[in-house]
Amino acid sequence: NFKRICKIAFDIPEDEVPEVIQYLQDYGYETTVADAAAMFENLDDERKRALLLHMLSIAKSDHELHTEEIQMIQKTAGILGIGAEDIAKYRDGA
Repeated sequence: NFKRICKIAFDIPEDEVPEVIQYLQDYGYETTVADAAAMFENLDDERKRALLLHMLSIAKSDHELHTEEIQMIQKTAGILGIGAEDIAKYRDGA
């Protein structure tokens, strides 16, 4: 699922995904959820929607939404100015 998102959203070839994962492991600890979401704050609504859909897709990839996943998605949506009713619409359409 992550490889698919890398290709679709960022045009990253599948064979380069291990490098992306390594980068995230090396430097991801420096970024909080709020920091990461703030980077998307000024994006247009369609890009914000795409971000949440990708997050939902990853969270649902094991066929279960865990409490921590829901909380992270809700927190990110709040930072992006997207309400719970919008998340539900995105989820149902995802």
